[in-house]
Amino acid sequence: MGSLSRAFRIRRRRLAGAAAGLLAGLLAGCGGPSPAPADPDFRVEDCAAHRLADEQGRPIIGIEDIAALPRHGMLVLSAYDRRATARALRDGRPLPAGGGLYLLDLGKALHKAGKWKALRLKGATIRRPHGITAIGEEKADTPRLFVIARRYRNGTLEADIRQMRLDLRAGRLIAVKELAHGPAWCAANDLAFDERANALLVTLDHAACHGPARWWEDLTAAASGRLVRIDLDEDAVAPLTTPEAAHIISHSLVWPNGIAIARDRVWVAETRGRRLRTFDSHDLAPRAITALSGAPDNLSLLLPADDGDDRAAPGVLVAVHDSLWRLALLRDHLFGVRHAKSRIIRLDDDGQAFELLVDDGSRLSAATTALAINERLIAASAWDDRLLVCRLIARKDEERRT
Repeated sequence: MGSLSRAFRIRRRRLAGAAAGLLAGLLAGCGGPSPAPADPDFRVEDCAAHRLADEQGRPIIGIEDIAALPRHGMLVLSAYDRRATARALRDGRPLPAGGGLYLLDLGKALHKAGKWKALRLKGATIRRPHGITAIGEEKADTPRLFVIARRYRNGTLEADIRQMRLDLRAGRLIAVKELAHGPAWCAANDLAFDERANALLVTLDHAACHGPARWWEDLTAAASGRLVRIDLDEDAVAPLTTPEAAHIISHSLVWPNGIAIARDRVWVAETRGRRLRTFDSHDLAPRAITALSGAPDNLSLLLPADDGDDRAAPGVLVAVHDSLWRLALLRDHLFGVRHAKSRIIRLDDDGQAFELLVDDGSRLSAATTALAINERLIAASAWDDRLLVCRLIARKDEERRT
């Protein structure tokens, strides 16, 4: 009788979770402006998908975020198998042990066909990392790394925000400081380093992480997400236990997700709002809202060329989901859905959106993050086990050659 009761509870949790996700996706799946025009400044070619494995041959699944180290030609990958984690939670089983932070030497990998190898970083136990950002400094071989590390305690989601050093030679993480921790940070999604203020800006995508309150937020697309600032005060010793202990910049965002700081503004993706919101980078006052033709996920900067000749029009790269409805189906492989379209758009300094990459999902399903490094466009997905790598070409370069 006990086993039957447990099986019923597991089945009920599965159905409830799937129904909430599907209804939320359905309610968010309509509306928005027309698709963006083709990018007049950039194009991609020679795109190839590569599966990833760690040094022991274990597959790397579900790349949530990527941080670039351009000086070294390396990428830091934040990855864990979300689908396997969700299934284990629903079934009451132990969580999968895989996942972590990985270092990929892109320069070496580009010369290899097929599966690529990435080094799992040692020195810290981070099984379910989320948003990350890396800061290269004068200490060239030990860049700073900020990480949102999610964990489950008795089935309840919690999160830490950690400042670390990355020893590139040893492939190790060196703990520096725990900036925030605890269940109140469970909705921490992404972060960006504000060099001017020596602070971290952090998005929290929900006000609640569990139960009816979370479902209600999803079903109504409630504007309850937050943007907060954590000052990196050298004198501060204890980590912050609640977002209210930080500086609340905004508390009325619709599922805030990716974040990037570009020149004079801070860009925040509102996934359920199908838009980007900007804030002034100096006083963090709201500036503008840019409507998109899909639901934005992670953001990254597309920087000018190193020689400063303005060949590469700067801008922001955005991974966009056409349909959150289909994404909800993909998440649980419902009704045979095994792929979803991947789209990467670029926004220029004026907020104009341009289509840079569209893939039907056969090479990469439901891209959630993308960045540009060393004339390559790299895209990944929290729901796939591949990297999509394309050559990124500035059209002005082609004009000069011809």
